[in-house]
Amino acid sequence: MKSTISLLGKLFSFFLLIIFFYSCNSNEHKISDLKKYSEYNDLEKMNLKGDVIGIEDYTEELISFNDFGFIEKSISHGSDDDYMLRDYLYVKNILTSIFTYSSSINLWSRDDYTYDAKGSLINEINNSKFGKQVIDYKNNANGFPTEYVQKTFLSKTKTIKYWTNSILDSSYGFSTNGRNSNIEYFTNGRISKRIVFDEDGKIDKKYTQETVYVLDSNSNDVKQIFTNLLGEVDSIERKIFYKNSNFKSNFIKKYIALQSKVYNLTFNDNIERSSDNYNEERRMGKVMKIKSQKE
Repeated sequence: MKSTISLLGKLFSFFLLIIFFYSCNSNEHKISDLKKYSEYNDLEKMNLKGDVIGIEDYTEELISFNDFGFIEKSISHGSDDDYMLRDYLYVKNILTSIFTYSSSINLWSRDDYTYDAKGSLINEINNSKFGKQVIDYKNNANGFPTEYVQKTFLSKTKTIKYWTNSILDSSYGFSTNGRNSNIEYFTNGRISKRIVFDEDGKIDKKYTQETVYVLDSNSNDVKQIFTNLLGEVDSIERKIFYKNSNFKSNFIKKYIALQSKVYNLTFNDNIERSSDNYNEERRMGKVMKIKSQKE
């Protein structure tokens, strides 16, 4: 009888061991099968769901997405007569450059992006009339950015991000002297609390705030309500446009109408680019180009 019980105990232990190893291997398989960060389009990275084709964001920037879910063009403005036009350049759905132009002054900038062999972003360089800004990135095994350092001739800041699989949990920013400048906590991929520190390292009660979101029928946030440590409440709203709207046609009309206001630019439907996929992957509107000195 004892030998039978002993045998059953060994079999049960062996059975548990098999389950344990299967569970480990299964979990490891799931982790290895996680979607790479480079495989997400901009709609997914911006936590937008449904057939979104454009948004008027919280900063009042109009953003248009292409058929692949990536940002294609955008329009932003500081005043009624001051517009910024941005043109996004892709090679096989990989962002390589962003060109920015102003309507009121000769202000332009160009952002160039560099990736490693796995397709993870490792470097971003912004060149403008004000100088150069460089951002270096570090990524985890699946290409999710875990750290980036932003350097200008005036300052240097460092941001560290913590992820749970594909969901951002928290973000810590550090100023040049290494002191915490801000901490952000996320819930379901959205900032739920932001702690801001002043120059003395003390919590800034005005800018430290908690955020509540109002969602539309597609679970996209269309309003943010902020409450700071002083008890002050503020809110901002944005508009989201879906496929059944006339956003695209209105956006193109506005974009073309603003072309004449943009300083020192030409617009050409058949502009030559280094990528053979350019015209194939960029299907909307006209493309901006800075006039050369010779022209």
